[in-house]
Amino acid sequence: MGNNICSKCNSALPISQEESTRKTITEDTSVPKTKRFIAGIIDLAVAFLLGYAFIFIKRRGMAAMLVKRTVPIILPHVYLLLKDSFEGKSVGKLFMNIMVYNEKGHKPAGVLDSIIRNWFFAVPGIGPTLFSVVVGAQILLGNRKRLGEDWAKTVVISDEDYSRLK
Repeated sequence: MGNNICSKCNSALPISQEESTRKTITEDTSVPKTKRFIAGIIDLAVAFLLGYAFIFIKRRGMAAMLVKRTVPIILPHVYLLLKDSFEGKSVGKLFMNIMVYNEKGHKPAGVLDSIIRNWFFAVPGIGPTLFSVVVGAQILLGNRKRLGEDWAKTVVISDEDYSRLK
């Protein structure tokens, strides 16, 4: 795997059967846009619930006030930033049987992949609002790769396609 050109003569090298199959599977797979969209809605709901879960703390005192004021702002952004780092699955993707796959590393997305592909969701205020609308529109329009996926070299595939890649 790696470079497909001979370093001595610049001629094309033959592609191994495994590399050819892997390339075909990742190019030919496509997750239905409704599955991706629903997974995104579920993830936004999880982020929303994480933010509002701490508002109802009844305790008084400085520590409770600090938690009540900071955690609802920070926790949803952290979730949206790292949501795809657990074997390429967020809560929404887990329910929809899809995952984020690193095409370059030929493995499920990890922490760095998730940060690179989701960094804009961590921008306070506009991250989970404006960028969610942009990403949702890209998915509904049928774009295979949404904002951030080219940078991270990732793609969303089905669990079934991943089992064929292994």
